Amino acid sequence: MPSDGDSQRTDESRRILARVSGEAEPGGASHRVAGETADPIEKLGTRIARTLSIAITIAVIAWVVIYFLRIA
Repeated sequence: MPSDGDSQRTDESRRILARVSGEAEPGGASHRVAGETADPIEKLGTRIARTLSIAITIAVIAWVVIYFLRIA
């Protein structure tokens, strides 16, 4: 007969395995988007990062176009 300590460890192991399997699946806890979070700072940070990535991408594309136009 399992002791009380064994059943606690078994319960904890099952909780850990359930959490890990939920995080490993697509759409699990590790795949959140900015709209799903309640933290306003995280939303702001995500918006800033997306805006900066678009601005940097446009700047790099413009630089490449200008670079090739000067060579030609």
